[in-house]
Amino acid sequence: MINHLHEQNLECTGCEACANACPVSAIHMEPDTLGFYEAKIDAKACVDCGRCLGVCPVLNDFPTDHTDKPACYAAMAEDAIRVESSSGGAFTLLVETVLSNGGVAVGAAWSSDETVRHIFIDNYGSISKLRKSKYVQSRIGMVYQEVKNFLIAGRPVLFSGCPCQVAGLNAFLGRAYKNLLTVDILCHGVPSSKMLQEELSTLVDDAVTLIDFRPKSHGWKASTRHMSIQGGKQVEIGEESAYEMAFHNSLSTRDSCVSCKFGEFPRQGDLSIGDFWGIGKVRPDMDDGFGTSVVILHTKKAEAVWGEIKDELSWFACKREEILQPR
Repeated sequence: MINHLHEQNLECTGCEACANACPVSAIHMEPDTLGFYEAKIDAKACVDCGRCLGVCPVLNDFPTDHTDKPACYAAMAEDAIRVESSSGGAFTLLVETVLSNGGVAVGAAWSSDETVRHIFIDNYGSISKLRKSKYVQSRIGMVYQEVKNFLIAGRPVLFSGCPCQVAGLNAFLGRAYKNLLTVDILCHGVPSSKMLQEELSTLVDDAVTLIDFRPKSHGWKASTRHMSIQGGKQVEIGEESAYEMAFHNSLSTRDSCVSCKFGEFPRQGDLSIGDFWGIGKVRPDMDDGFGTSVVILHTKKAEAVWGEIKDELSWFACKREEILQPR
């Protein structure tokens, strides 16, 4: 499968759809020299079914009914939610809506081994695990299989991740589910866990239990230049670390991110969320320095859930070119 990608000058994104789809568990993920995980196939176990080739979202263009002219909004939740969020808090309200209907939310969370992994939650007390931007690639593991089991059981599911991960889930599932809501983030690309762990070893001696790349102790806009590390003690890096500087200048992102096809319109998720950088140029009254979200609706399903949460937000409709402007 990797040979098929390289023959076409394509790169594995590490979405792990192939590993989830393999019927004989012949595929596992191994890190390359930079720490990016790539699919490896056990030739002895492989039965040549071709399932991995069929679900790879890089090798295949799957049809979508998502609009290429989505409705766009700026949104701000109440301050109590925004202080715990990287931007405007829209993600929290989306998760709360799914949980209130007896569903589960799936997203990226810090793990005890200083990596980020996708997990599922089914209670309000765990929402904090999924909040906040994590500037490192998340491991999917077998989460796609768990999502499918929840969907078949009839439970509502919110899946959030990078666009390539949402594409991987859609490819793995192979069909639409009414009880699935997918949320892709406006992604800048991903460094590897290995890069992060090497950086942490130069900053702290203790085991790290949590990293907040976007603490708002200095405000929303300044949060991109600070990093708070929690372990045996809490350390705040006042200016950008080498890791963050490399990330923000796209020097450490995965090769597949350079030519990512999943960040284009139409998008992979039912809706997209991110920071509304430049909000002050569009609506100065919403530029309070505490965070504003962009919410982009790509499907009727997204429009329906927006109708459920918008009364809990301060919001206004905007044009796509307004949300794409630089900071």
